[in-house]
Amino acid sequence: MSKKTRILWFVPVPLPAVRIRCGVPQNEGGWWIESLLSALTETGNFDLGIVWSNHLVEDCNFVDETGTKYYCVKEKSREASPLNLLRERNGYGFQREKDLVGNFQKIMESFDPDIIHFHGSERYYGLLAGLLEVPSVLSIQGILSEYIKIYFGKLSLHRIVLMPRVGFGYLHMLVRSRREKRIFQLCHYFLGRTQWDKKIQSELNPGGIYFHCGELLRPEFWSAEWNPRRAIRDRLFCTTSCVPYKNIETLVDAVKLLKRKFPNITLRIAGNISTVSYGKYLRDYVKKKGLDKDVEFLGWLNSLDLARELCESKAFVLPSLMENSPNSLAEAQVVGTPVIAANVGGIPSMIDNRSTGLLFKGGDSKDLSEQIRHLFEDDQLGVACSMNGRERARKQHAKSEVVKDLVCAYSSIIQERSLFS
Repeated sequence: MSKKTRILWFVPVPLPAVRIRCGVPQNEGGWWIESLLSALTETGNFDLGIVWSNHLVEDCNFVDETGTKYYCVKEKSREASPLNLLRERNGYGFQREKDLVGNFQKIMESFDPDIIHFHGSERYYGLLAGLLEVPSVLSIQGILSEYIKIYFGKLSLHRIVLMPRVGFGYLHMLVRSRREKRIFQLCHYFLGRTQWDKKIQSELNPGGIYFHCGELLRPEFWSAEWNPRRAIRDRLFCTTSCVPYKNIETLVDAVKLLKRKFPNITLRIAGNISTVSYGKYLRDYVKKKGLDKDVEFLGWLNSLDLARELCESKAFVLPSLMENSPNSLAEAQVVGTPVIAANVGGIPSMIDNRSTGLLFKGGDSKDLSEQIRHLFEDDQLGVACSMNGRERARKQHAKSEVVKDLVCAYSSIIQERSLFS
């Protein structure tokens, strides 16, 4: 019987076994990690260890019913204040994180992995890459050093000054983006999904080695299927988070431009949009445009509700000023909902214009309104984008393909490192 490959993951969110064991609240992200964990476990070829750190848990480790071993590491709770962020901006945070990284050495000695996988560069885990003899790989999610460039979206300086939480969010991302650049420099192997993240990786670390590997999606989206006869005419759907670069204002402006021609147009927005600071600004913006009866903020939705919204909508719209390969867009494509997205970042790797979806110039509400109009007026275009997008997405996100690409990447990295060890 061949020896199983031992893989140690560092994850940014608590997975289900941790939430159940430690009583941690459900996180809104990381679903692709859960799906990938399940798929790798099913192969029976790997011993998996999962590391997650947070101030909510005490140090502990346990094994779940699948044989996966979990390590929870307690972080020291620290007030997230502007002063502390400024201290981190000037290097204080790197020493604090270096001390915390030292806590993981015992875990690595105990688990004895063949390879280490850092899921995302947004947290500090990747700093370990500079201390390891074991090969490691970083999967690229968002790239903060690019997002920070357009963080404020369309907000004027006056608006930013009036919303200190927005400025605080910018400073927080600025600190993390500085750390992220260091992580990219320390890592040698990368997993990505778009031509854009490959380009940025080569700029941040020209000597790095890049492997393509897609992401898995939640099963609820695979079992749903958009049908033009059941979709509610002139309804748009969008999922977002409460940060300015998600650029919801451009979508609201496009709806306003279309209101006269399509008086029954509606926009439904899922995501935790707060009632203070930027969230309040968005809600007031909708009212200012006279669209408070046409635009509805739905709050956080589970996967079943999201799938239902996608099936009932004429189109899914993603107006963000920067994205890599958002799962929300992939989920809409797998369902078959016609998609419209800004031609930015990694989006062109997901959409062939007027074939698998429609692209518009980022930040241009007039261009966006034109693309929406095309879909509203041309049912054949919508059906074609639905069928082509669904077919392509179901190939790209097929479990067999994603697992195959990931296992090939792991094997190549382990073999290459063994040749030079």
